[in-house]
Amino acid sequence: MEGVLEDALKLARRHRIPVAGDERPSILDILTTREREVLEVLVTGATNRAIADKLFISEKTVSVHVTNLLAKLRVTNRTEAAAVARDLAP
Repeated sequence: MEGVLEDALKLARRHRIPVAGDERPSILDILTTREREVLEVLVTGATNRAIADKLFISEKTVSVHVTNLLAKLRVTNRTEAAAVARDLAP
């Protein structure tokens, strides 16, 4: 029985399903590497164009990453995303 429970917990964590007793996931657990990079620049107040130039990606790609990270962080705008990032940063 313990083996089945351990397997279920591993599966839940792999798919980021909240498990009782788990701590709040950190940004590092929720966002992709590129989304984290975009967020790191976004918190400085940079525009999509500035983020694109800094990360050597297109402005459209930045826009997609921003949309995705806003959804993952459950916020509605860049200011809220920056606040969450600051709150959860180590």
